[in-house]
Amino acid sequence: MGGNGTTPDASTPARRRWAWTALAALAGLVIALAAVVARSRGTLLALVLAAALYLVLAAAASWWAFTTRKTWKRWLNLAVIAFLVVALVVDVVAFSLWHAGGVLAIVVAALVYALAARQVLSGDMPAASAGTVPGDVIPPARPWLPWARSAAPSSASTSGWWATGCS
Repeated sequence: MGGNGTTPDASTPARRRWAWTALAALAGLVIALAAVVARSRGTLLALVLAAALYLVLAAAASWWAFTTRKTWKRWLNLAVIAFLVVALVVDVVAFSLWHAGGVLAIVVAALVYALAARQVLSGDMPAASAGTVPGDVIPPARPWLPWARSAAPSSASTSGWWATGCS
C-alpha cells in the first residue's frame, strides 16, 4: 500500500512496469479507436445510428408485444425484434470485416490494458517493505470501506456515520 494507506504501492519495479504497460495500452486503444473513426468515413456513425434506431424499434415492438391481447400480434412483434437483432449482428460483423485491422487493434489494446491494469491493482505483488521490519504493520487491503474489520472499531454497528442513518 502507498504512504497514505489508500492506493497500491507503485514503488516496486514490477508494478511500475505493469502501470506503464497499462498506460501505453490505453494510449494505443485511444489511437486505434480514433483511427477506426477517421478511416471509416462515416460508416461507424451509420452503425451507431442504426443501432440506436434498432433499439428504439425493438423497444416499441416489445411494448406492443406485451400489451396486446392478440396472439398473432405478439408473435409478429417478437419476429420483428428477432429480425432487428439479426440485422444489428449483420451490421456489426460487416463493419468488423471491412475494418478488420482497426477492430483487431482495438480488441488487442483493450485486452492488454485490462490485463496490465489488473496486475497493477491486484494484491499479488509484494509491497516494498510491508511486514519486513519487526513492528511494521501491514495495512488492510481495502481501508476505504467503512465496514472493513481493521478499519472499523469493534462497535461499528453502534457508532459512526452508518449508525446515524446518514448516507
